[in-house]
Amino acid sequence: MPTTACRAVFAAFLLLSALPGKASATWSIIAPDSVLRVITSAAIDSASQDRQYGIATFRSGQVQFTGSALHDYRGERSAEGVLVQGNILAGPAVLDRAMEAIQRARAAGRPLEEVVMAGLRAGADAGGDSRCGAQRATAAFLAVAKTGDVPNWPYLTLRVVGIEKGDAANAVALLEDRLALWRKNGGATLHITNETVRP
Repeated sequence: MPTTACRAVFAAFLLLSALPGKASATWSIIAPDSVLRVITSAAIDSASQDRQYGIATFRSGQVQFTGSALHDYRGERSAEGVLVQGNILAGPAVLDRAMEAIQRARAAGRPLEEVVMAGLRAGADAGGDSRCGAQRATAAFLAVAKTGDVPNWPYLTLRVVGIEKGDAANAVALLEDRLALWRKNGGATLHITNETVRP
């Protein structure tokens, strides 16, 4: 991978039930571990050891998978309703600090976008993407959906992309600035925000 493609991949997947009642009832009985067994099977994906998955539901639990072929540091952390995972990280502290920050923000009753941002910031502060050195990240994203959102169109999507490795800019810090601007301009009262920033 060229150095210009260096990026931190901190993913928070929130699977909210936006399906009609009948479909939702059907989907709620499918356990995440069953889905994971299918998508990591050799018949579906012969390169599953190069992948990382996190699956969470409101009714059937949650499960994570970190392929053994991913570069170190790779790993995952979980708590009730929270999945944190990553690979090519500076070390285990990235995941540990992210989980701790998420738990503190949740306990303080912060809105979901601030909870996720707290985890991203703490992970970056703990070293972030091992390929990026002091820069920590060259790309970052945050997406939050709520019940009733159109599938694949969450009410908040912020992305910071296109930062070159070695630039002074840190993508997670820029993402945090964009989230603060979003809040200042109405935040959760806005219908949909979908923004990509290229510094």
